[in-house]
Order: sequence, then C-alpha cells, then structure tokens
Amino acid sequence: MGRNMAVKRVNAFVLKVDPVRENSQLVNIFSFEYGRLKTLLKAGRQSAARRARSIEQLSEYEILIYFRETSELHLISQFSIIKDFHRIREMRYGLFHSIAIIEHILKLMPLNEPSEKIYNLLKKSLIAIEGGCDARVVYLLFRLYLLKHLGLLPQTEVCTSCSRKLSQDAYYVPYKGGLVCAECFNGEENGSIFMKSSMALVKLLRSLSSLSLNGGFEARIGDELLRDANRLLDFHISYHLDVQLKSTEFLRF
Repeated sequence: MGRNMAVKRVNAFVLKVDPVRENSQLVNIFSFEYGRLKTLLKAGRQSAARRARSIEQLSEYEILIYFRETSELHLISQFSIIKDFHRIREMRYGLFHSIAIIEHILKLMPLNEPSEKIYNLLKKSLIAIEGGCDARVVYLLFRLYLLKHLGLLPQTEVCTSCSRKLSQDAYYVPYKGGLVCAECFNGEENGSIFMKSSMALVKLLRSLSSLSLNGGFEARIGDELLRDANRLLDFHISYHLDVQLKSTEFLRF
C-alpha cells in the first residue's frame, strides 16, 4: 500500500459495473460509511474464484478498499457478498424498477457524501420489492424520499404563485417548483412545460411525502395515479437537477 493510500472496509451496494482495460472493472458503489464512490477492481486483485463470479450490480457487499488521497478513483482489494437480491433478478418489473432506483442514487447523490438514511432507504426498498410489494409503489416512494432528503420535493400544499392552499385541480409548472392553482395558471406559462394535476394526485403526493422511511411500501395505488405521480417527478427531476434518467425511458406505468 502506498503512502497516499489508506485501507478501509465498507458495506456497499454496487450501482454500476463497466469493463475497463483487460479484465478490470470500473465499479460505482454506494457505501454506508462514505457515500457514493468510484472504484477500480483490477484483474490482479481477483482470485480465479472471484473472476468466475465477478462483482455484480444491485448486490450488497463488504468491500476492502484502498483509498487514494489524491484521486476520486479508489482500488478494491477484496469483496464478499452480503446480499445478492437474487429473487429480484427473476422478477421482470421488480428488476426494472430496482435498476431505476439504483440509477437515481448514481445520478443524484453526490460523490463522497455519506447518508445513513439513503443507504437504509435503498436497502429497505430492495427488500420490499424482493418481498413482493408493488415495485411501482416502492419506486415512487423511493423517489419522493430521495427528493425530500435533497430538499427538492415539489410544492404541493399551496399555489406557488398566490400561496393559497390548494383545494382543487392544479397545474404542475417545473420552473415554479410545484403546483399553480387554476386561477393563477395562465395557459402555457410562457411556453414552459406544464402538467395538469388532479386533486387526487395532489392529495396522494402530500400523503406519501409525509410518510417516514419505515412506512408506505405496502400502499395500494391505482395505475393512473401511479403513472401521473411518476410523470410529474420525471418533469421535476429533469428540470431542477438537469438530469436525464435512462430508466424513465423504459419504465411504463
């Protein structure tokens, strides 16, 4: 180990694995102790047995890492499986939504910022999907909890223009960060994207946003409301975080 490297043992979920050079892998992980990290798994660091079953996306591992002080790319020395969520891999919709959840962590969580809450949320979400909860509901709740953690929940309590409490159908306008009442909405809002939101949708988002991380995964939500809620969050994330999530392209509610 070099002078500028410290060895640490972490628990982490694998977010993404990309091959680099010959038999080496660039591994994006989300660790309990250090948050999101970029790591490199070199071929020489793996035994023959390890190469036969390499590190996999979606699984949780205990990983021994050499941390480089002068680089954001750290080195994996050893790894052992904690939980592989193998049942999720056999669920078509469960797998799709789990990968989408992983992408949110990869794209929205900053590097090197640990969050015990989000780590536990990720684990609880995957356990819920594997346990048979509706993956669409788990996905929606995960997104709301994550946005709440980031301080970016859409405003659903009052009109973002007049500040009156919303009590009827409204319009979601991304650049305003939330909903606009029918009285304040001026057609196309200066050419920006907008989305009409029923009062049922408004109430759903309010109630789900107020839940703790320990509840809600077993909720029953109609198909139309699920679709509209996730569509609204797609607009919100794209505008406020300037991120295009590939998962929104292949998920259909």
